[in-house]
Amino acid sequence: MANYRGPICPRAQDKLQLNNTKGRDSRTTVCGRNKFEINIHGKQYKVDLEKQTCSCFKWELTGIPSCHGVAAILHKKLKPENYVNACYHTSTYLRIYDHLLQPTNGRELWPKAEGGIVLPPIFKKQPSRPNKYKRRKDTDEVQNPYKMKKAGYAQMCSSCHQVGHKKQSCKYGQSVGEAHSNPPKGKGKSKVTQGRKRQKSGAGHTYDFMGFRLPIDDM
Repeated sequence: MANYRGPICPRAQDKLQLNNTKGRDSRTTVCGRNKFEINIHGKQYKVDLEKQTCSCFKWELTGIPSCHGVAAILHKKLKPENYVNACYHTSTYLRIYDHLLQPTNGRELWPKAEGGIVLPPIFKKQPSRPNKYKRRKDTDEVQNPYKMKKAGYAQMCSSCHQVGHKKQSCKYGQSVGEAHSNPPKGKGKSKVTQGRKRQKSGAGHTYDFMGFRLPIDDM
């Protein structure tokens, strides 16, 4: 920047040149007392050169004249660089970094402080409700490489080794003995449980089968 000869900094100069290019197709109407109406692409804006304001508010926000402000400035045959805020001037930039930066020693030459080593406090997690809903990661974020995705994989039962269901809902892998020992859960009682209760309640009785009286224990 010491060899730069422009009145304002390079980035501000590029922004001002871009606004100058955008304001070439505008139509300027003089209203008097440095006030103008700028009509560009079917939209109309008012510019005040004395207050350095524009109705699009870009001049006030950035400190650089907008394309409407540049059109009004050029209509009066003035230089847009004179209406740029002083913070973008080259002289301001050089004055900010003109002071001396004092040199410092390395860590080996720093004075040693008395006392023990200062350690950070012990972290203690405060009681709170666990995080149930985690943030959904974007597609370009790094996913967990150790977690298998369910999408694209078919479920396989570990009991009957068939695809399409799990062991909890398997209907084919249980044998007759497992079915009796593990009756299905749900409302009501299973037929196996009801049959056992009937056998216990009917012990020592007989029943009629084709004209013969047979004990229930022979079933």
